[in-house]
Amino acid sequence: MQMEENKGKLALWIALGVIVGLLLSCLAGALAGSVAGYYAGRQAARLTREPEAYGLRERFGFELPEIRIPTPQIPQEFPELELLPFRRGGALVMTVTEGSPADDAGLRRGDVIIEVDGVPLGEDETLAELISQYEPRDKVELRIIRRARERTIEVTLGLHPDRGRAWLGIEYRTLPRFEVPEWPEHRSD
Repeated sequence: MQMEENKGKLALWIALGVIVGLLLSCLAGALAGSVAGYYAGRQAARLTREPEAYGLRERFGFELPEIRIPTPQIPQEFPELELLPFRRGGALVMTVTEGSPADDAGLRRGDVIIEVDGVPLGEDETLAELISQYEPRDKVELRIIRRARERTIEVTLGLHPDRGRAWLGIEYRTLPRFEVPEWPEHRSD
């Protein structure tokens, strides 16, 4: 009986040793993996910062690709439009409804609206949001760019035929942030 009791205790100690050994090996593997990952990432970061110093072309036969930040694309409908990234946003007028307040004020297809009553369009303020703050028959000043020149146009907003709120009468496309060109021909009128 004493022998069976000793065998039971021995089996328990062996099982406990196996469990502790497995847990320790898992912890050691996690620690080794994180240390190896840290050093591999650190080495990769150094290679991307200083590729010439490590001779990637000589060692591996390739260079790292150049990372480029995408710039706004000029819509195909307006190849003459000149935009330079990245200062403020705008609304590119795609169509002007005939007889609308925008048409009456002289807004044209291809104009870029950059401000409404001195508030610049951007990521926080879209043209629709700014116009919706007004009532029909309110007068607003639109700051626009037409052929690389800034202009101010005064528009008396109309009543939207279907929605019963302030209406400009254009279809537009929101442009990402862009910079107004600054060259000698650039004048405000």
